Amino acid sequence: ILELKRKTVHRVHEERQGASHGSNNLLPQQTQTSSQLLIPFHRNLVPKDEAFVSCPYCNHESVNLLEESLQFHSHNVKLLEDYQKRMKVWDTYLKEVDRAEKSKRSKPRYPIDPITGKEMTRKPRNPGKRELKQLQARCTCATMHCTQQGSDNGSTCIIKCRRLERQPSGTCLPVVGPRYSWDTFTGCTCPVCKCQCN
Repeated sequence: ILELKRKTVHRVHEERQGASHGSNNLLPQQTQTSSQLLIPFHRNLVPKDEAFVSCPYCNHESVNLLEESLQFHSHNVKLLEDYQKRMKVWDTYLKEVDRAEKSKRSKPRYPIDPITGKEMTRKPRNPGKRELKQLQARCTCATMHCTQQGSDNGSTCIIKCRRLERQPSGTCLPVVGPRYSWDTFTGCTCPVCKCQCN
């Protein structure tokens, strides 16, 4: 029975991870791939702003930035610079059209896109939500677990299954707290290991 319960809990965890919508609480409008949902917690991907370190849903300090979204600023700057270059070419073309109409000459040829090298037949479109990227974060609690009773071997838990003790300054010292108990039916009773937030 114990093994069946463990398999059931593990299967529910896998199903939630592989959900088509990505089941991401922090970014409900953004679908994540199943491989993104399996990425474990990394200390170097913790947001620098302390306001974003704790997950607003489970309140665990397990939020990581998605590595592929870290270059969002340079991507957006390039898109906007390309748009400005296109608009400069298009504005020059419109001035030439205006001059041609006033002097009753034939309309000039469409300009060449400075980025793609193709003919521009209409005004460039300003980059919108679909083209511009943003910094993305996700809670990594669903990837955390411990595998052995009373041991940190193989554990991916950020608090190493120990109760948090806080100093007056507010600094967390997870290593000094006592370890959470081990339940024979469900395994570790650590709230981070049991949390399925992602």
